[in-house]
Amino acid sequence: MKRILRVPGGKAANVAVAMARVLGPGRSALVGALGQDQIRELQLEAFRREGVDTRGVVTDPTVESGQAYILVDSKGQNVISTYFGANSSLKPQLLETSAVKDIVESVRFVVVMDTPLDFAEALLRKAALRGVPRLWAPGVRTLRGKKAVSGLLKHVDYFVLNEQELLNISGVSSIKEGFKVVLSNNPDLSLIVTLGKEGALLLSKGVEVKEEGLNLSAVGMRAVNTVGCGDAFIGCFAAQTVLDKPPAEALRLANHAGAFKATRLETRGSPTASELASFVSKFASLGS
Repeated sequence: MKRILRVPGGKAANVAVAMARVLGPGRSALVGALGQDQIRELQLEAFRREGVDTRGVVTDPTVESGQAYILVDSKGQNVISTYFGANSSLKPQLLETSAVKDIVESVRFVVVMDTPLDFAEALLRKAALRGVPRLWAPGVRTLRGKKAVSGLLKHVDYFVLNEQELLNISGVSSIKEGFKVVLSNNPDLSLIVTLGKEGALLLSKGVEVKEEGLNLSAVGMRAVNTVGCGDAFIGCFAAQTVLDKPPAEALRLANHAGAFKATRLETRGSPTASELASFVSKFASLGS
């Protein structure tokens, strides 16, 4: 082991920051829980710097804030062990508090990540009633299997998984077969499969869009840490959708945002709007 870094993280928190960097301060909000500890203070200060609205972040004094312990090898690949902490105590009743109700009733896009399933369902239902686009990335919740996840899909517009997560919950051996299983629960949703360095795939009824992985060495860059690439991808996709980009364009820009993050050591290494534009232009120039 060469070094130890302590940095703010949390998947939903990373997504909220990624959105704020693209959309600007005050246009991204987070609903979640922290413990009454030093991590809470560090997180809240980081959110303030990034311009993330934290009115929906509550404090649970009975448990520590969530933490993740991550090993990163010399090629930037990682192994993660997660302690969900205070976020595991999120209950649907939180959505009835004045601050959270105000947030949910004013947003233009909802991202749900790694929350308890009853909380995820309640939030997705509320957003669906308002007609707000909804993205769900259940992450490790997929380990609970197809039955636990499939009941929520009728409330989802964009379902985001990596390839292994999709195969785990669908019980099949290919992405195309997995898509059929997902579609049987909601024929109108779009499935987004993140493929790591191979890029990303968007599938919906009658539509298939593939974004190939980006060769960083072609623009003089390299991957140093892949932790948080998926969060940068999701945050950028959501932000671009808010900016009225069509799904295929949002996917293209999100693919670039994920690759950009890989070149940054910090977990929250997602690009600002100007950094993303510059990064995209580097690759565009290769084809000119």
